[in-house]
Amino acid sequence: VRSVDSKGVELEAVSERLFLCHIPQRSILLVGVYAPTDSGYSSEEKEEFFVSLQEQVEKATVEAERRKYELLVGGDFNCKLNRTEENRGNIGWCTSSTATSENGDHVIDLTEACNLRVENTFYKHKLAQRTSWTHPATKQRLLLDLFLTQKSRCNRISNVKSYPNLDCGLDHELEIG
Repeated sequence: VRSVDSKGVELEAVSERLFLCHIPQRSILLVGVYAPTDSGYSSEEKEEFFVSLQEQVEKATVEAERRKYELLVGGDFNCKLNRTEENRGNIGWCTSSTATSENGDHVIDLTEACNLRVENTFYKHKLAQRTSWTHPATKQRLLLDLFLTQKSRCNRISNVKSYPNLDCGLDHELEIG
């Protein structure tokens, strides 16, 4: 399904979990993400999703270069990320987890395959501003919503943080980059 609004913003639903959005006024191509949760889906379903996501990111990279747009990949990745020496070019030190989940491994693979980095993890903020979701039972704060950019263009992003006191009517905090 594809639609274009009166200002030329083009929105294309790729699947129920992925969309593309061309924003000509800002020269941005956004790949929107809503990943399956780590605990509610099989490994095969998650693998299928991340394969599809990588295909869309690869296509979007070519399209962004053709149009001279910035490529952003963002949304709810439903993952836990922890920085290690192996992934330090893609994941910054400011993570909220001490371990990487299965979806997190897929995100790391995606950043390596598509030359991306997770922008949220490169800026020092209070815990509440570097996490985007709070577990309702344990009250553990996690960074599930991510902004990924091309490494070659990451200097165009100067900050990414969440706004925990801004009520969006969701169980996630608003992330702004």
